[in-house]
Amino acid sequence: MKHKAESGRGGTLFSLYQKKSKGEKQPQQNVAESESEARRDENKVELFSQSDKKITAEEKFPQINASDSVESMESRHIELPFLQQFYDLWAQENGKEKRIVTPQSYLDISVALNEKIISVLLQLNSETKSVLEALKMTEKTEQELKVFGKASAFVSADKMSAWAFAFPPLNGGTPVTESDIHKALESAHITFGVDAEAVNRLTQPEHWMHLTRIAQGKKAQPGTDGRLEEVIPTTVGKPQVVSDHRTAEYDVVDYKDLNWLVHVKKDDLICRIIPATQGESGMNVQGAEIKGAPGKKPSVPSGKGTCVSEDGKTILAATDGQIFYENGKYRVTNVINIEKDVDLSTGNIDVEGNVFVHGNVRDGFQVRATGDVTISGSVGAGIVIAGKNLFVSRGINGNHQGRLHAGADVKCQYIENADVNAGGNVFSDSITNSTVVCDHKVQVESGRGVIVGGTIISMEGIYAREVGNQRGIATRLIVDKTPEFVEDKVQAQKDLDEVTSSIQTAEKQIGVLSPGADDPQIAQAIKSLNFHLSINRVKCEKLNDKMAEIQATEERIQNARIQINRLFPITAIRMNGFTRNFTNDDTNCLLFQSDEGLSVGHF
Repeated sequence: MKHKAESGRGGTLFSLYQKKSKGEKQPQQNVAESESEARRDENKVELFSQSDKKITAEEKFPQINASDSVESMESRHIELPFLQQFYDLWAQENGKEKRIVTPQSYLDISVALNEKIISVLLQLNSETKSVLEALKMTEKTEQELKVFGKASAFVSADKMSAWAFAFPPLNGGTPVTESDIHKALESAHITFGVDAEAVNRLTQPEHWMHLTRIAQGKKAQPGTDGRLEEVIPTTVGKPQVVSDHRTAEYDVVDYKDLNWLVHVKKDDLICRIIPATQGESGMNVQGAEIKGAPGKKPSVPSGKGTCVSEDGKTILAATDGQIFYENGKYRVTNVINIEKDVDLSTGNIDVEGNVFVHGNVRDGFQVRATGDVTISGSVGAGIVIAGKNLFVSRGINGNHQGRLHAGADVKCQYIENADVNAGGNVFSDSITNSTVVCDHKVQVESGRGVIVGGTIISMEGIYAREVGNQRGIATRLIVDKTPEFVEDKVQAQKDLDEVTSSIQTAEKQIGVLSPGADDPQIAQAIKSLNFHLSINRVKCEKLNDKMAEIQATEERIQNARIQINRLFPITAIRMNGFTRNFTNDDTNCLLFQSDEGLSVGHF
């Protein structure tokens, strides 16, 4: 007669047993009674196994902390009596020497003793009790309980590790196979990271009753945090003194160059943005995905005057100007405010854009800007250069070293012992012992309106209340083409002649080559000539416009005037090549060019 335990090997910890038959024939009633008793025995074993309360570490043993060392856990005398009894039975059946086992003796080399493992061993110990009880029940019977090999699988609380334990067979039962182990894994829903070698080991007798790591999950990897790569350092916009090792003995420091004004052009690269990466997903032993945390995005330091590129990987200058790093952001501006004097505290100023100096420009210092320069104080023996207009609220006393230069107008309350050059007009209350050159008009009519000493050169006229003084200081007034204008005209004409010649040559070459345009090489040559021809035609158009402007300026020079309310000797006046020296006082003078040369009228 076969019992249910032999017909299947799942469900309880072990398959049930089969009673051996001696072949003796029993009465029908006794056979029925025996079968009924056997069924009761089977039900009793199954019921015991299912209802047996599992012993936990909290109930039977002292509390185990994750921080406890292996030695401290051993010192608590953790006992596994049922596993010990089962091991002894197996050792006796297989002729092995009995021994006192410790928790570590139930562990494969792949497993370390810790709180989780102790809990698993306690669970195995509790489950083994059912088999021992079943064996005890059949000790006094003639039938021997056959115990089949069994595999159990356990999953850690975080589901990142799994272990398996193989019980050996007793009393002629069959041992655990790989199929049994895989069924145990399937029952525990373990599908990922299974160690095939560990599965194979658990089928070998020397590895039975050893808790073995059977599967390991893959940890999720966090993404890398984003970061910034500075192209322009964050120290930009702060004065820095830089040593110049010109000799082996001394550091030469230029305190006029503090390196704090850094120019950038539109679309210049300020810094690179290295984006955060997405985390790499992991998976637990039950096949569930574990999302990797993405890296932190970097804080983008884009302030006014800057922009982030379309791909989000760079910060660029949105305009020409000076770049600063303030309050955690880059800023580009074309207006620089100097709240005090330009001196050793600021060094020289050199900017792209406009400058407003709320103080003075001290001797020996320079201010340069591509836009307007406004100075609320005065200028000493320094240099101020503006790409556009230059305004000095007080004036300049250059001590024959100071210089003002502007691409457009110059407005300066007084000009003394200085050189001034303007691409537009010059406006001042007084000019003394200075050289002034401008492309348009010199107007000294406000305030005192005095020109005394020095040389004034203008292409469109000079207007003043007084010229010279009673002490007879020599003063020169010139209305004529400036040297720069003459040089510019000569260069423009030269460029126009060269471009015109190139155009004519190209047109002739195209005319010669056109009949053979079917030839690929000739066609390519004609294409190249046409390309350069189109470029030269654009250049020619621009140069013709420039020559037209030069011609218009020359006409204005011909019609220029010098107007003086009071003229003192000795004053020398030249207009378009005609010169006249004035040795007597005169008033309300109007000088202009006529057919007779330099004419003097009155208004």
